[in-house]
Amino acid sequence: MSFLLRDLIERRKSREPLQYITGYQEFFGLRFRVGAGVLIPRPETELLVEKTIELGRDLGGKDLRFVDVGTGSGCIAVSVACGLAGSRGFGVDISFEALGIARQNALMNGAEDRIEFVCADLLDCFPPEPAFHFVLSNPPYVSRRGADMLPREVRDYEPDVALFSGESGLEIYRPLIRQAAPRLLSGGCLLMEVGAGQSDEVKGIAREEGLFPEAVLEDLRGIPRCLVARKR
Repeated sequence: MSFLLRDLIERRKSREPLQYITGYQEFFGLRFRVGAGVLIPRPETELLVEKTIELGRDLGGKDLRFVDVGTGSGCIAVSVACGLAGSRGFGVDISFEALGIARQNALMNGAEDRIEFVCADLLDCFPPEPAFHFVLSNPPYVSRRGADMLPREVRDYEPDVALFSGESGLEIYRPLIRQAAPRLLSGGCLLMEVGAGQSDEVKGIAREEGLFPEAVLEDLRGIPRCLVARKR
């Protein structure tokens, strides 16, 4: 057995995710590079992308502006840019390492000329005025109290900053929604992934910030997973 193969086997025996070992993950029919600095793209997040593309096409599909908050690998931003050829957007993240991977994925999938990647905390880097048709996010939403219930592949290897949001798992939503509302154009939508059992509370926060919760999309397990809230 070669040294390389033995090393790969040992890494997997230590419960390192296969995606980190191979360096890639498929998402929305596209190939994405992944590494320890980014969350591994998951099938349930495809709901958010699919709905954004549907809404964008309803708007004519041209001259659309979006921002993906906490872009990580860039899977949301790149998939939306590829699905809506007339769109341009931003991928925002606080991690320089994640942004480096996201830029590579935009280049690999032919979207590098329509996405600008920015290192920032949430939407602080943009003026609080209407600019976007879509604000998109798969934010951290796991409770610190629930860390022990996660598989080792997730708990021990994926970045904490992309997983956990305080003791309740909900801490990120209020500042994110509060910053998103003034930056959405009239009729624009905020689309966010939410954790199991969180949708009702997150809908309430959206209403408090002047957004209308239009839909909550369920994943394949029947869990409410993607909140769509519109600015009217």
